[in-house]
Amino acid sequence: MSRKYSIGDVARKLNMMTRTIRFYDQKNLVKPESIGENGYRYYGEEQIQRLELINYLRGLNFSIKQIKQLLNDQKGSDSLLLLFQKQIEENDAQIADLKQK
Repeated sequence: MSRKYSIGDVARKLNMMTRTIRFYDQKNLVKPESIGENGYRYYGEEQIQRLELINYLRGLNFSIKQIKQLLNDQKGSDSLLLLFQKQIEENDAQIADLKQK
C-alpha cells in the first residue's frame, strides 16, 4: 500500500501553497489520489511527481495550457521538445525586445 499525503503535507514537501495545488486540480493538471470522507485531498507519489514537473515547467514560464497539452499528450518527449523550442523562441524574442528598450 502506497503512502498518502494530505494537501498540506504535499505543499510543505514541494514548497508550494495549498491554493496552488487546488488551482492545478481545478485546471485538471493533477487530481488527488483520493478524497477522504472529511473532504480532504490525499496525494500519492505519482501525483507528487506530477506536481514537481508542473512546478518545474511553470518555473520555465510554460503556460497552464502548454503544460496541460504536454501532460495529456501520449507522445510525451516529442511534444516536450517542441514546447521547449517554442519557449526558447519566445524567450529570445523577449530578450531582444528588452534590449531595444
